[in-house]
Amino acid sequence: MPDDPLSRAIRASEALQRQIEPLSAQIQLLQSSDWINRLIQDADRTQTLMSATFGPLEDLRRTLRLNPTLPDAAGVLRGLRGWGVEMEKQFFLPTVSDALNLFKRLDLGETTAAVSSYLDYEGQLRTAIEAMTTPWLNRQNQYRSLVGLLGLQHIGAELHSKPAFDVEAAARLRHHLGDWRAKIAYPSEIFQDPLIRSGFYRERGLNPDLTCFPAAAFGQAIQNARVRSVPPPRVRGYGPTGDGRREEEEGFQRTNAAHDCLQRFESQFRAFIDRLMTRVVGKDWIKRRVPGDMRRRWSERRRAEARGRGEEERPLIAYANFTDYESIIVRKDNWNGVFAPLFLRKSSVQESLRRLYPVRNCTMHCRIITHDDELYLHAETTRLLRAIEVKT
Repeated sequence: MPDDPLSRAIRASEALQRQIEPLSAQIQLLQSSDWINRLIQDADRTQTLMSATFGPLEDLRRTLRLNPTLPDAAGVLRGLRGWGVEMEKQFFLPTVSDALNLFKRLDLGETTAAVSSYLDYEGQLRTAIEAMTTPWLNRQNQYRSLVGLLGLQHIGAELHSKPAFDVEAAARLRHHLGDWRAKIAYPSEIFQDPLIRSGFYRERGLNPDLTCFPAAAFGQAIQNARVRSVPPPRVRGYGPTGDGRREEEEGFQRTNAAHDCLQRFESQFRAFIDRLMTRVVGKDWIKRRVPGDMRRRWSERRRAEARGRGEEERPLIAYANFTDYESIIVRKDNWNGVFAPLFLRKSSVQESLRRLYPVRNCTMHCRIITHDDELYLHAETTRLLRAIEVKT
């Protein structure tokens, strides 16, 4: 298989196309209906499509921009790009005074809990709006755009409250991110289809207004709100020894950035568990406080990855699965003697890790990442890293 830059770009474009295609039929359905009826009847569906599409389209544009000679034989891509351009035209950059006046005109009886919490903080609202330098206000849904921007500010404020897993703060975050405390069965379809995944998030209670922005505006909004922080460094020995990314995945810029963020987070989180358990339980904590079948699985992975490939052996917990962290933390003796002072309630840390699982699964298999995924990724890694006192 050719390995020149153009061939790699073609493979990246084709991979993006395969993953964006599920959105095409839904977009065509919206485009076939009357515009006014669509605004009235399909507003929620349009919000979901925007959240699921803006990010992947940015990856596609980047691939084509960096490789202008790339063949574009797929009509579905042209149609999706055209839809994205039309949707972005709905957004504009308001003046600060216009946005503040819009906020003051809102019917307080219909405001969400997030907006209500800002009613006495006009200065903070002004700061958030002044920080936006790219179109973010939807001409057709100005109220929803404003609620989304304020909601992101509120999430950022809660993430940086002390302690990170304050019970009341966790409850307030559920107004925005949904309730993930109950055990969840993740449908396999959500890892393949970004639209189904966005629907799954909304069923859990994610507010769609938070992510319905063009890619540039969304990135700016979560940065300004301090929802997205600088990823911490990897902890040597607790993360993978190699990147393991395929070259044809180079077009997935956002997915690769999420992958890097998660690897840095996981190396820190594994080192934290190892350090704390060693301090409280002893160096043999894995033998004493990890179920036998889990311990055997880690050992088998170490043999396969380290000895089988001639790589340097890492601490045994470096071979844990993502779902193993929850099992270790909430185990009764570990929770009571080690983790309760940090996370306060089992349900809160379980909820945090469960919100990360879908995006973690998607990045490991190079699936496209949506704005919804990014919001959960940055909100929960920021909160968990603050809880374990890792600076970002």
